[in-house]
Amino acid sequence: MASPQFMQRIDQLLASGKHPQAEQLLARALPAAPDDLDILGTLSFILLKAGNWVRAEHYARRTLELAPANPQAMANLGAALIELHRAAEAVPLLETAVAAMPGSEIARSHLCGGLGELKRFADSLRVAREGLAITPHSPPLHALAATAASRLGLAEIAYQHIQTAVRLAPGNVPYASALCTSAAYVPSLCDRDLLENARIFAEAIAMRYGPASEIPTTAAAGRPLRIAIVSPDFRCHAVANFIRGFVEFRDSATTWLSLYHTGSQCDEISDWFRTRADAWNHVHGMSYVKLAERIRADTPDVAIDLAGHSLNNALPTFHLRVAPTQVTFCGFPGSTGLPGMDFRLTDAHTDSTSPMQPNPHESDGGRHPAYSERLLHLPVSSHCFLPFATLPDLAPPPSAAAGHVTFGSLSAPMKLNNDLLGLWARLLAAVPASSLVIRHEQLAQAADRDDLTARAFAAGIPAGRLAVAPPLPGTGKLLDAYSTIDIALDTHPYTGTTTLCEALLMGVPAVTLRGSTTPGRVGAAILTQVGLPDLIASTEGDYIRIAATLAADRPRLETLRDTLRGRFQASPLADGPAFARAMERTLRAAHARFADQ
Repeated sequence: MASPQFMQRIDQLLASGKHPQAEQLLARALPAAPDDLDILGTLSFILLKAGNWVRAEHYARRTLELAPANPQAMANLGAALIELHRAAEAVPLLETAVAAMPGSEIARSHLCGGLGELKRFADSLRVAREGLAITPHSPPLHALAATAASRLGLAEIAYQHIQTAVRLAPGNVPYASALCTSAAYVPSLCDRDLLENARIFAEAIAMRYGPASEIPTTAAAGRPLRIAIVSPDFRCHAVANFIRGFVEFRDSATTWLSLYHTGSQCDEISDWFRTRADAWNHVHGMSYVKLAERIRADTPDVAIDLAGHSLNNALPTFHLRVAPTQVTFCGFPGSTGLPGMDFRLTDAHTDSTSPMQPNPHESDGGRHPAYSERLLHLPVSSHCFLPFATLPDLAPPPSAAAGHVTFGSLSAPMKLNNDLLGLWARLLAAVPASSLVIRHEQLAQAADRDDLTARAFAAGIPAGRLAVAPPLPGTGKLLDAYSTIDIALDTHPYTGTTTLCEALLMGVPAVTLRGSTTPGRVGAAILTQVGLPDLIASTEGDYIRIAATLAADRPRLETLRDTLRGRFQASPLADGPAFARAMERTLRAAHARFADQ
């Protein structure tokens, strides 16, 4: 059995952050005391911290063999299983651990995370709130409550929780990044609010990593433009569909492309990107500092962040400056807040410049009240959607058989705030012979469907005219669900991007409400490009009028069902070669400004 003095030494090492030294001492002591619970439990804890999930699972299981009721061992095992993508095994263990240790912030946090992995967001929010009743000033529990509330569409509640987490833990970079994400879903916030949150993130990242790094130099002119793109989503993910056009159709003679995949998952789409890049780097698990060194070694002229504040971003790496010209694009409709992020790549439909700017059509676009970056406008569209998935055959509009129009939304529930549900209730009242269907993979759990249904009823949507459901059985593909929808209802204040493109490709027209913030303007930009400006509303009254008028025009619905896919594929939204040429010209011009300085 380990002596008290030995474990005190281990505790001292852990307190000073010397985890590898502590692990070495414990590993040497274990053969002489293979059944020592303190050694086994501490080893499991250290290995969790080190990201060695397999060995952490081993020692946690060994601890439970010796002490089957040990709640800390259950918590350690549950944490390891979640990281090994076995949340279904982890949650019962963590529930037992939390019941035995209700005040354990760590065990409760792991349980919230595991429930989230299983898309049991209502349960995750409940567990977090129960913990906050015990420890109301817990930053992790506020952050986890924010995540769960956001997934459920409780935008204001999520924002309040993440604001509290940021206030309690100033300088926490993930919390400050989540603040920026959460704000995009709150109807009451304006551009300046979003920029203020981005500045809070910039302050947090400077506290953690120091001031922004100096601009690196690159090789002499005359070589191909060297472009580095960093993303967690070079895989089966929506973002992959929007960068595909550039990767596939770029001029390889004049551009050199290196891709840095920071995500944990690789699939056949990852293989597609790997074969089309000049350099492919799967860098998951690499520290931000090491990643910055890795990218700098490739001497890029332009580095593109493809995530913004979305999950698993690498913004700290861009703070450390990896290229003379740094650009954020596509992954998140808002500012990064980073002083070292030079540009946001966009278009005039999505992000017009501030009317205070004297030259709004300059190539760099000038300043905008929502951004710390300058705007870098592509000449036509910054959206080019070339899906990897095979599109299902078009189906006739369901109203032809049902005798009434079905409105629908396949957007993530986090976009379905209470104000939006109230707007949809007024639309259904204006079109009495209509129904509404809401489907999404995040509605797989009955508790989450019940939560959304209850909010919809409270907002005034009649019970008999609403269906809240997961994807159609047997397919798991949201695209197939468009066969059940006549008119797609875009969300507000965070409009659709992928869902809007997919609806149009499936022959389903969409009605959008142009918002006052960037997240609220994307839907209008997409409908403009496909030639449907009459489906863009400027007020809630317009939204209801446009949707009701379209619902009454059955011949137009049938025509759109037959022609929208072709219109989309003939539009700038699907013109990969033109998109790639525009990207190349725009990035080259932006970098030339740096070279001339």
